[in-house]
Amino acid sequence: MRSKPKRVVIWVTEEKKKELKEKAKAAGIRHLSDYMLQMEEQGIIYVVEDVPKLLRQLSGMANNLNQLTHLCHIGKIKDPEILVHLKSNMNGVKNILRSLNSLIARTKK
Repeated sequence: MRSKPKRVVIWVTEEKKKELKEKAKAAGIRHLSDYMLQMEEQGIIYVVEDVPKLLRQLSGMANNLNQLTHLCHIGKIKDPEILVHLKSNMNGVKNILRSLNSLIARTKK
């Protein structure tokens, strides 16, 4: 955490203060001062709302893939049809990774 030895005061309308607080909250920044400092330093704050949802989906698919792989290794699944399920799961993972890459690329512009 950086040291903040000096205080800076600005005057804004109540409406503007509320707007700034909402933007800070949407950006996941707890304190308005931290939000304003980040805006001053970086000029922009990206809020990517889809990432947590995509990561949950990716985690679930990875869990399914691990379970299916484990069952194949211990001999509980011998059916060649399992390859169809594995391929489907891998395609889902690829789609989520593409979505994440797309979101990252948009934030770098």
